[in-house]
Amino acid sequence: MFQVLCVEMKKTILVVLAVLLSIVLILLPRFYKTNLVNINNQDSIINNILERKGYDSIEVVKAKKYYDYYAVIYNPNPKLDNSKENLELMIYKKTQSFSSNNYEYYGGASSTRNFNTFNINEEGNKTTIIVYGDNRSKNAYSYSITNSEITYKKNIKGDLILDIYIILDSDNCSSVNELYDINGKVIEIF
Repeated sequence: MFQVLCVEMKKTILVVLAVLLSIVLILLPRFYKTNLVNINNQDSIINNILERKGYDSIEVVKAKKYYDYYAVIYNPNPKLDNSKENLELMIYKKTQSFSSNNYEYYGGASSTRNFNTFNINEEGNKTTIIVYGDNRSKNAYSYSITNSEITYKKNIKGDLILDIYIILDSDNCSSVNELYDINGKVIEIF
């Protein structure tokens, strides 16, 4: 009789656990906000930014993938502001998942300046510098970033800038950044 009672209790406990697990699995997506985005799905990126930042709408104006990073610059007020000033930056980093398109939220920045950088030093010997901005009001011909006494210079093509630099053997995440006119004169230090 005791054995039958134990078997019945085990069955009841298993049923209760199964019901509780089902409830958790049904409710979990409502409370869990994922950091993952599929970089090949623009809606996935936009929805992640909207959820993270609390905006009603955004306009992605440029995106770039480089090694393990995916950077997006976007206009947070496309209905109110048709200019590309005050752009914001969102950065994603590749995950160790099975899908090569899954990236995880890594960081972000906003600035009232036309040009800016987002500098990262994460592994002690690798610095990542993301250059972003709007070139329409400055009309710069090129820019440079200097990190650990090495200067990287690039001509600007187009109105919007979004470039990712990965500098190995550098534990210095600071940089000196300059904009140049067509004659090579410094327009601005940013």
